[in-house]
Amino acid sequence: MDQIATPFCVNDMYIELSGKTIAPATNSTARGYGILSFNRDFSVIHYQLMVLGFTSNVKSITLYPGSPEMGHKGESFLNTLVEARLEGRWGDESTLKADPSLIKAVRLGQGYITIQTENYPNGEVGGRVYCSQINPYYPCGASDTVTSSKN
Repeated sequence: MDQIATPFCVNDMYIELSGKTIAPATNSTARGYGILSFNRDFSVIHYQLMVLGFTSNVKSITLYPGSPEMGHKGESFLNTLVEARLEGRWGDESTLKADPSLIKAVRLGQGYITIQTENYPNGEVGGRVYCSQINPYYPCGASDTVTSSKN
């Protein structure tokens, strides 16, 4: 068995949101982006999301420790106090105290976000969370790593 070291992301993480990345894909033309960052001890996620072109009101946001089709339970959240809709633009920004296993998955580049709306209860847009580090061999560019066995 080979040992594989996967780096944790210590940088901001990004999400490209579209209907094409939802499983199954939607025909929504909405698109947007998100930014995730962490507090010093990586126990809280700060998020900013912006989307253009939703077809109906946002009902929830779900952050998964992997893609939704993998069957993992995600954490749903939506800060309705900050949620804003202005001339076809929707945005939400807040902090989320998440389960440590979810934060670990996100920092390993295995997170996925979907945004559910009235017209698309399973998600109108979604996207994989990725680290700002560009290096393809170390997508999360950090000194901390998790080691796993490869068969």
